[in-house]
Amino acid sequence: MRRSEQRILVTHVGALPAPLDVWGNAAAPESTQHAVVADVVRQQRAAGVDFVNEGEVTKGGTWVEFINARLGGFEPA
Repeated sequence: MRRSEQRILVTHVGALPAPLDVWGNAAAPESTQHAVVADVVRQQRAAGVDFVNEGEVTKGGTWVEFINARLGGFEPA
């Protein structure tokens, strides 16, 4: 685990912007998703984020659809 005694290490949670042809499109080609994730990670590094993530791009941009595909028992209310 990374530690620092000189500054507070930074991360974030949640979705990050992605191109419209990828955002909300879990069926986007894998090569396109890889390129978008690489760009999202590059932007986070440039902003000084210490613990980067894929910005939910690989989840098709919508956590609600992703979770329904992975877990059962959820119903819209």
